[in-house]
Amino acid sequence: MIMNDFINHRVLEHHVKNKTYEQKSISTFHAFRHSV
Repeated sequence: MIMNDFINHRVLEHHVKNKTYEQKSISTFHAFRHSV
């Protein structure tokens, strides 16, 4: 049970990191497009 919670926490953490990375790359892409 504790192991399962740990895995869920890691998965959620990874998902949140991916989301913020996605948003960063999207905003970088928009900034790049506007500067060109």
